[in-house]
Amino acid sequence: MVGKDLLTGNVTFKATNPCDLSCCTKEQIKSYFENAYDLNESLFLGLKDSKVFYMCPDRLRLPLIFYYGHTACVYINKLVLADLVQVEERVNFEFEKLFETGVDEHSWDDTHRPNIVYSVASQLYTTTIKLRGNYLQEHFRMGNSFRWPELKDVVEYRKNVRDLVLKVIERTPLQLPITKESPWWGVVLGIEHERIHIETSSVLIRQLPIDLVSRPNGWVYAPLKSESPPGENHMIKISEVSTRELGKSTDFPSFGWDNEYGKIKLEVDPFAASQYLISNREFLQFVQDGGYDKRDFWSDEGWQWKEFRKVRHPTFWVCNKGCNSGCGNPIQTVSRCNLSSGDDYKFRCIFDVVDMPLDWPVEVNFLEAQAFCRWKGPLYRLPTEAEFSIISEDIPINNSVDCDKIHVLKPGEANVAFEYGSSCAVNKYSSNSKGFYDTLGNVWEWLVDHMNGFPGFETHHLYEDFSTPTFDGRHNLILGGSWASTGNEASRFSRYAFRRHFFQHSGFRLAYSITDKAEDIPLPALFISDELFLIGYGVQKNQGEFTENYKGKYQQSFSTFIRYNSQKIINQQLLNEYILKVNDRFVRELQTVLHLSDSERNERRLLHFGCSAGYVTFNIAKFFNSVVAIDRRSRFIDACQKLNEGQILKVPTDKENNEYDIQVQNKENNIIFIQMSWLPNELENFDVILLSLLNDLDERPFLVRMREMVKEDGSLIIHSTKESSTFNNHLNKDFKLRSEKTLPNMTNLFVYDKRERH
Repeated sequence: MVGKDLLTGNVTFKATNPCDLSCCTKEQIKSYFENAYDLNESLFLGLKDSKVFYMCPDRLRLPLIFYYGHTACVYINKLVLADLVQVEERVNFEFEKLFETGVDEHSWDDTHRPNIVYSVASQLYTTTIKLRGNYLQEHFRMGNSFRWPELKDVVEYRKNVRDLVLKVIERTPLQLPITKESPWWGVVLGIEHERIHIETSSVLIRQLPIDLVSRPNGWVYAPLKSESPPGENHMIKISEVSTRELGKSTDFPSFGWDNEYGKIKLEVDPFAASQYLISNREFLQFVQDGGYDKRDFWSDEGWQWKEFRKVRHPTFWVCNKGCNSGCGNPIQTVSRCNLSSGDDYKFRCIFDVVDMPLDWPVEVNFLEAQAFCRWKGPLYRLPTEAEFSIISEDIPINNSVDCDKIHVLKPGEANVAFEYGSSCAVNKYSSNSKGFYDTLGNVWEWLVDHMNGFPGFETHHLYEDFSTPTFDGRHNLILGGSWASTGNEASRFSRYAFRRHFFQHSGFRLAYSITDKAEDIPLPALFISDELFLIGYGVQKNQGEFTENYKGKYQQSFSTFIRYNSQKIINQQLLNEYILKVNDRFVRELQTVLHLSDSERNERRLLHFGCSAGYVTFNIAKFFNSVVAIDRRSRFIDACQKLNEGQILKVPTDKENNEYDIQVQNKENNIIFIQMSWLPNELENFDVILLSLLNDLDERPFLVRMREMVKEDGSLIIHSTKESSTFNNHLNKDFKLRSEKTLPNMTNLFVYDKRERH
């Protein structure tokens, strides 16, 4: 099944402008939705055979069939949370579990660690097998122990989702403006999420071996040669000191992801930045000078990645040396570097290998961009987010979408929104008023800053974990959009981030500070100060800055499950729970309300969300047949897993050199501890769910999930400092409040029973 049989709509390779949420019509929203849906499906016309859908272009990603189904699945899941689609209207719940969550590898060498968990689904699959006494050693989605659905079934699923979304648009009263609290926000969120994956899927297709793809009719590349070569890439000086306020106003009438909101002011000292993005011609000099072989140019992280991947040149350059392409099963041994011509290098577009377009921007990851800066000289670096706001700003911000160019963009103004199906020469379009080229589109620009929220940051209840997992010091900002960026991606307010070893349609421009100082130069860049702990890896060295001559600003992560995850905090919690026994009364209350008896093992299933250091979970697990315990913080789950395995944890006391030994005997071996930031659809059919982690969260999406997670005759228990009225509005339709009690520590215990469906 290939060709137009893949489509549930029309072929298109052009994107429409986003909606003005203050005055848009249903017809405009419908058109914007169908354009995104059509554009995503049209992209996959470039795959030659249906078998290609089941291949992994990148061994750290999933097969393409996942991404083809994923965006449709997200529409349904988010519209259920927004209460625009009822549970009974789900299109295919099995697909809405399977296609919900992708992968988030811990490192670029994760494939050499078979016990590392790659996804929620593999954790739960492993859990099922483990509780039966067996152990799964491979990532089941990439191995042979899992069969993906037939392509025709996924196409049918996409068709049915399209029809339901159109039905939702038609039947739902439109109240303007559409704000973050409007249920219509969920519709636009689904559209913008699909537009993100249009771009990321285009990158994955570009990573496939060339004989597996074919350029579709209507896909047009930019001219390979510039009509007038760009010439020297001058550094443009910004000589005045300025104060920049970053952050989007909540009342701006366009869609925004959570990380765009909040406000921060930064003082920006004089600096200079290159007028053009760094071109393939400029980067070729770095390659020819042996830049990939000289350790001094690379950070520790960059050198380790380069050596592991045996990288000799940018990933989308093609040579004749059989370089490792980094693909996954079943094409992991296939190289894209198999030139038969006498050329040193050619260039991989999405669907073709072409002559090297020397004036197009080079596309590299952060680590390669960083190495190039070092090669240019000790003071060269990437720009900061605050500097980029100066470089790119032409129109002052007001409260109209007219100040955001993607809303009013006309053909021929920038290489963005599929103006072309590729990058173009760095001087093809006019510069802005300051003399900088391509501040919108062509390729994304890597920046020095770590991804983080702004002061005032709040997650959004429809996508609780969209941004916070990236606030870890390992994700760097990319701004400006690329030729494949559409909608919110190309907004002046958008803030996206990727791991430093990731490839996107991303390049960079040079910058340096204008100063007499040679070291400790103040830099208006923001870095994460929190220590990052990964299960299976331990504490991670934060290597992202690598600007020895510069001194940036450090701040705590706006992700609570990273900020409140220090060794000091877990040690104190272990003492509180296992030595001071602060939860003993809570455990007794649970036994009472659930009618648990020491003489009778309950054959039911329990989910505990917010298990903390595990004391409560261990003490009630003996009454259940199987238990899944979840916390958002990695150190807490790491401690729970070790205790569950019978290990002794040594916890320091307040007294010098004294320690407590903490050990747990879980004879039932019926608990699985998992770190999660969300409750995916794969968690279902629990007799009892205990929610202990809602004090610092927006409870709305978690409460909505309860209707599908708790069995018909099951119970929901909430332990919180909040009042019952906070929960009742979201639960009354499906649950009945049985009892509530205030405990001595001034926390509340609420017990809800699932209502019978009629």
